[in-house]
Amino acid sequence: MLYRRAGIFHTSYASDRALFTIPFEKWAMVALLAFALVAPFVLSSLAITSYVRPWLIWTSAVLGLNLILGWAGQFHFGYAAIMGIGAYASVHATRNGVPREIAVVLGGSPRA
Repeated sequence: MLYRRAGIFHTSYASDRALFTIPFEKWAMVALLAFALVAPFVLSSLAITSYVRPWLIWTSAVLGLNLILGWAGQFHFGYAAIMGIGAYASVHATRNGVPREIAVVLGGSPRA
C-alpha cells in the first residue's frame, strides 16, 4: 500500500463497500488505463515483451493467489500446478500457430 487510510471515516455500509473508497484509487485507475491504451504506441515491442507482458502475467498470478490465501484463507497447494498447466497450454498453442494474445487467454482457461 503506497498511501495511508488516515482520515477516511465510513459512516455507512454503502460507503465502506464502494469500489473506490479513496479518491486517489479512482485517479490511479484512470492513469493506469490511460497508460495501457498509450503503451503499444509509445513503447517498443522489445519493452512490451520483456517488461510489460511478464509483469502482467505475474501480477495476475499474484492476484489469484491473494484471492485464495488472503481473502478466502484457504491453502491451495496445487496453485503452482494450475499455473504450470496454463503455461503449458499457452506455449503449445503458440507453437501450433495460435497468436500470442489468444494463447495467453487459452492458457488461463484451466483455472476457470
